[in-house]
Amino acid sequence: MKKVIVGSQNPVKIKVAQQAFEQVFPDEKFEFVSYRALSNVSDQPKSDEETLRGALNRIDDCKEKYPDADFWVSQESGIIDNVVHMFETSHIVIASKDGVVGRAKAASFEIPTSIADNIRKGMELGPAVDELFGVSNSKQQGSIIGFLTADLVDRTSTYLQSAIFALIKHKNPHLYEDR
Repeated sequence: MKKVIVGSQNPVKIKVAQQAFEQVFPDEKFEFVSYRALSNVSDQPKSDEETLRGALNRIDDCKEKYPDADFWVSQESGIIDNVVHMFETSHIVIASKDGVVGRAKAASFEIPTSIADNIRKGMELGPAVDELFGVSNSKQQGSIIGFLTADLVDRTSTYLQSAIFALIKHKNPHLYEDR
């Protein structure tokens, strides 16, 4: 059985990791351990670069805490603000004990103006979504994408595809020279 460390205690991110590994490697067995990994970036990453750095930092923290694992999984969500429009983004990184590092970026979408305005005033995306939609702890549920699409797309389905993409290098390491 292979040990997979998920650098989050968010149920959505744990579920995404489990589903991705089970779909990409259906003949293998995995043990999943969640760990609240440190991103060492701001609570609300505000650029694509900072979001990716947060995901990579979480991988490093997971490796330090669980050096005996077979895989380490990290997902970091952030925003990209070009002053006129603001977009939600997310990076998923999956590293293996073999030194393979797969990366993927989730589909991005434009954030509604009222939420973008609150983020520009210093609020994080999750609380801004909670305020607009009158809910609590939306980021551990369907999140903003679920509310905006009336659950046609939710956080799990959006991130699952990206997690599968991040496993491509692990499924086909012979196709990549930079392992």
